[in-house]
Amino acid sequence: MDRIKDGLDNNFASVLDIPGFNYKPFWYGEAYKRLPQGMILGSETASTVSSRGVYKFPVVPQKMKMYDDNQSSSYDLEYCNWSQIPDDEFMMQDSLKYVIGEFVWTGFDYLGEPTPYDEKMAVAQLLFWDY
Repeated sequence: MDRIKDGLDNNFASVLDIPGFNYKPFWYGEAYKRLPQGMILGSETASTVSSRGVYKFPVVPQKMKMYDDNQSSSYDLEYCNWSQIPDDEFMMQDSLKYVIGEFVWTGFDYLGEPTPYDEKMAVAQLLFWDY
């Protein structure tokens, strides 16, 4: 479930055998309190962005960081606006016994979603198709 609050409020999450939530490890505690299953799964977690072999400084976690060269750092500390770094997810899984695991969305050499450069790419595509 992408919208954990909605899934909890409308009781959809309560009828599933194992409720899975996308990109919301900081909601796991609230979900656990409100759900009868006694367990939670990270169904899609830790959406970071990186460019292979590109190392940007300073090395700090940054949400939707964009650079003039349209690359992202390879350090796995830059993440999407709907997500967090993998370490945040791992921390919640390690500290909460009722989180039974996760599925990590992977897109190795994936060119389908140019996050965080979506808007720049849309403009470039429009310019390209005008010719």
